Amino acid sequence: MNIQEGAEVIRSGGLVAVQIKSGAAVIGLATTDGLTNVLQEGKSIRDRYVLIDSERRAFQVFDDIPEIAWDLLDQTGNQLILELSNPKGIDVKWLELDGALRIKFLNNLEIKKMLNQVNKPVICFRFNHIDDVSAHLNTEEYVLNLQADLPDEGMQMLPIIKLDESANIQILRS
Repeated sequence: MNIQEGAEVIRSGGLVAVQIKSGAAVIGLATTDGLTNVLQEGKSIRDRYVLIDSERRAFQVFDDIPEIAWDLLDQTGNQLILELSNPKGIDVKWLELDGALRIKFLNNLEIKKMLNQVNKPVICFRFNHIDDVSAHLNTEEYVLNLQADLPDEGMQMLPIIKLDESANIQILRS
């Protein structure tokens, strides 16, 4: 499967599994029209976040992003996950308990190309191994493997910074 085919699968509500050096990531629509009932009953995936490929996409998800968020992203070269409040158009099952949403700005050009073609916010789940994908999802038939030699950039355990509506910072994972 190539980048264009992967984008089409995601747009149609399917999932794309991407092999990375430290395991696998599964990508699908984060909006209410995608990924319905894909998680196994009782399964919880902690490493999940919406992938953001551009500033334009960030503003599709949030009306307002505090200036401090852009400063943090610049300082870290996008190597962190931000947790922000009041997302719009995102399925509530992907939100944290307090209604916040975790986002990761991408640096990887191949995944950015695919997300640009999808043109909607996508959710990413990180797994330790490609075989773990089927153990957490209700169906394998929608999981297609995107053959790409992707580095771990953007998928490893990154710091998580929470910004509340007043732009107060809380470090959730360092």
